[in-house]
Amino acid sequence: MKRLKYLVQRRTNRASDASPYIGLENIESGTGKHIETESTSDGEKLAFHPGDVLFGKLRPYLAKVFLPDFSGACTTEFLVLRPSFEVSARFLFYHLLSPKFIDLVTSFSSGAKMPRAEWDVIGNLEFDAPKISQQRAIADFLDRETAKIDDLIAKNQSILNLLGQARCLAMERAVLSGLRPAEAQRPTPVPSLPAVPCRWSLTRVAYLFHERDERGKPDLPLLNVSLNTGVTVRSFSDEKIERVAEDFGTYKVARNGDMAFNKMRMWQGAVGVAPTDGLVSPDYTVAKPNTGVSAHYYAMVFRTSAYKCEVNRYSHGIAPDRNRIYWDDFKQIVCPHPPYEEQLAIVHSVELEYRHIDSNVSLVTSAIALLREYRSALISTAVTGQLDLRQHEAQLEAIA
Repeated sequence: MKRLKYLVQRRTNRASDASPYIGLENIESGTGKHIETESTSDGEKLAFHPGDVLFGKLRPYLAKVFLPDFSGACTTEFLVLRPSFEVSARFLFYHLLSPKFIDLVTSFSSGAKMPRAEWDVIGNLEFDAPKISQQRAIADFLDRETAKIDDLIAKNQSILNLLGQARCLAMERAVLSGLRPAEAQRPTPVPSLPAVPCRWSLTRVAYLFHERDERGKPDLPLLNVSLNTGVTVRSFSDEKIERVAEDFGTYKVARNGDMAFNKMRMWQGAVGVAPTDGLVSPDYTVAKPNTGVSAHYYAMVFRTSAYKCEVNRYSHGIAPDRNRIYWDDFKQIVCPHPPYEEQLAIVHSVELEYRHIDSNVSLVTSAIALLREYRSALISTAVTGQLDLRQHEAQLEAIA
C-alpha cells in the first residue's frame, strides 16, 4: 500500500493549440472510451502522451478516465498522471475507473453544483499495487472480459435501436395509411405525403383545431412538452421552492385533451396531448380540437417524419435549428382526416403496438444496465485482489 502520489507523476505541461483535443465530453462515463466530437477549447490545455492516464477531477462520480494511445491536449479538468516503473498504465486505468476508487474520490470532493476533487486529496489516497507482473495479468484479464461485455452491450444497443425504429414505423404506417394495408390510395398535394386512403379527406389544421389562449390560472399544475414523452405533468422537488404562484399568471392554460406544442421544437416532434388541465410556457401553442377530431391522433400525425418535414416547411427562423412555427402558419398545414371512429381505432392500435414494443425495450434496457453493473463490479473485484483470475477463467471455460 502506497499513496498514489508516490506511484505516479502529475504532469502539468501546457499543450499547443494544434494538438488533438480531449474534453470531458469526449470520454464515456464508466468505460473510458473515446467519443469523437468536434469540441475545442480556447482556454489552457494540458499535454498528454501514450502511457499517461487522464482522470476527470470535475464531478468525479461520472468516472471519466482515459488511457490514450496518442499524444494530444486535454482540458485542465483532467489530471494527467504518468505511472512510475512500479505501476502498469493499464492497471492504473482500471484502478482509477473502479467504483470503489470513484466513490472514495467523490466523498472527498468539494462544491455543491459542480463538485471537484483536487490533486492534494487524490494524491494522498492509498493505492494497493501488487507486483508489476500481477498488474499486467489483471489488466490483460480485464481487457479480454470487458471487451466481451462491451460486445454484448453493443448487440443489445443495436436491438434497442431496431425496436425504436419499429416503434416509429408502426405509428407512421397506421397514422398515415390506415389499418387496411391493401386499401386503395390516392395522391395528395402535400409534398411529404404522397398518398392517403381514398376514403380519407384532406383538411387544413384551421378546420381541425382552434387556438386556445387562456391565461390567469396560476394554481394549475405545470406541464412539460417533450420530444420523447409528449405532454406530461411536471414534478417538483420537495427540497427547493421551484415555483411561485404569481410567476405563472401569464402561462397558457391547456385543458385536458388539448394538443400542445413547442413552437421551436415542433419540427422535431415536440407535441402531445394534455393529460389534465395545466399550464404550459407562454411561448408554446395550445390547440383545442374541434368536434370529430382526436387530438391524440393528430399528435401522432405531427410526430411522423412526413409531418416533421411539413412543419419545418411552414416554419421560420434565422437558422434551420432555430425554426419556429406560429399559429397563422400552422393552421395552413394540410393533414389527412380519417372518419372520427377510424381516428380512435388507429390511436388504439398504435398504443397496443407501443405496449408490445415497449415491454421488449424494457427487457433490453434492463439487460444493458445489468451488463454495465457487472462490468463495474468485475473491474472493482479484479483490481482489489478479491477475484481469483485462474478460478474465474476456469469457471467460464466450464460454462462455455
